Amino acid sequence: MIEGTDQSHHQAQPVELPFEIITYIVDFFVDLLDEDSGSGAGSSTSSPKLLPLRLISKSWSKVIIQTYFRTIRLDNSKRVQIILDNWTDALYGPNQPCPVKHLYIGDLMYNLDPDSKAECKVKVGRKESPPVSIDQAVRLINLLGANIYHLSLAYSWSMGISPAMLEAVKALEDLEELRILHHETYYRKSRGTYDSKSLGDLLAVVPQLECLTLRYHKLDGMQLEAISLANLRQFTFTSAQHNAKEIAHICETAKNSLTVVEFHSEGLVNDLDIILAPIQANLEGCFAYGYGCQLPESVLKMEFPKLRVLGRTDCPKQKRYPMDWLDWPMFRNVRTIVQDTYQAEGDWIKTLEPASPECFQVVPKLKLMIFTMVGYDMYPISPKMVEVFKKGGVECYYTYETPHLELDDIMELELDLHELDEDT
Repeated sequence: MIEGTDQSHHQAQPVELPFEIITYIVDFFVDLLDEDSGSGAGSSTSSPKLLPLRLISKSWSKVIIQTYFRTIRLDNSKRVQIILDNWTDALYGPNQPCPVKHLYIGDLMYNLDPDSKAECKVKVGRKESPPVSIDQAVRLINLLGANIYHLSLAYSWSMGISPAMLEAVKALEDLEELRILHHETYYRKSRGTYDSKSLGDLLAVVPQLECLTLRYHKLDGMQLEAISLANLRQFTFTSAQHNAKEIAHICETAKNSLTVVEFHSEGLVNDLDIILAPIQANLEGCFAYGYGCQLPESVLKMEFPKLRVLGRTDCPKQKRYPMDWLDWPMFRNVRTIVQDTYQAEGDWIKTLEPASPECFQVVPKLKLMIFTMVGYDMYPISPKMVEVFKKGGVECYYTYETPHLELDDIMELELDLHELDEDT
């Protein structure tokens, strides 16, 4: 070694990764943590495990904080009040945009009937807490809503949209997805107010909305303006005979843009044809809890010229249609069926293994079966069944739900696999 040589400039200097790369790394590990825990993306169980990574550098700290606060889920008034009393931009950095993208407010109560003296409380661990009030929800949305694109409102005991909440949601310029949830068991027990008309008022002030979920059983009186839901692409709903008219009204209002629906039903839904009729010409994806044994004949007889994906996420053990159900007009243009592996074990093996490959001739466009697996729950698929699919010209693919594959993900995956199938 030459004397007097300064070795300091020969030593490797630490290189800071670009912000985008760090974000990609953190998101990747969040997905892995969520996959292990079976929780939602950026959930309360996965995000805290990332907090020690803040100490790596300023860039890592910034990414971790943004990830930690990306999803906020609050389901009782005490926790909401803690946020309202203590939230400050010092939590994520002065002059930085609010990192909250997904806000879930649970156990939300509109109000009690003025004549009711009942006191509603929500059990939190071993203690009880009053449900979240509309006033608290409004303040929370105003506080955290600058960059929210996904808002979930889960009602208990009563349901409605106050004028103040209407204005708060209207101000969410980036809102793309809205979920209104309600448990019917609360409705049966409660003397609270149920204002379905105000729900129609809410949908009128979010014309930019692309995805809507309505898990709500009492929609009578709801009316929509002609400009409502002008950009709605996806609609998830609870289907029951007593709300079929209102659900169909939503489909009619959004028929120019609505292409994907997912419905949850309680047995056979005799009025489903009324619901789907307004979007019959444009429907591309239909995801149903129990479509095979629950779709009425009136729907199976309908032809959907653009329907390319049928998905079944759950199916109760009821008598199945024989293999000739593929001959129904509804399946005429379908090219992909999506089903979880657990149901595939029960549904397909019993009906397909003894069947002839010629049974697929009635559905010449059907080319793909996508089997989904939740987390690491691996259900074996019969090789013989896969072989029968292949002889019928249908390829089988597998993918993970971690914990729930979004409809957009499924539709995009179907396009990619269909292009791959055409190239091979």
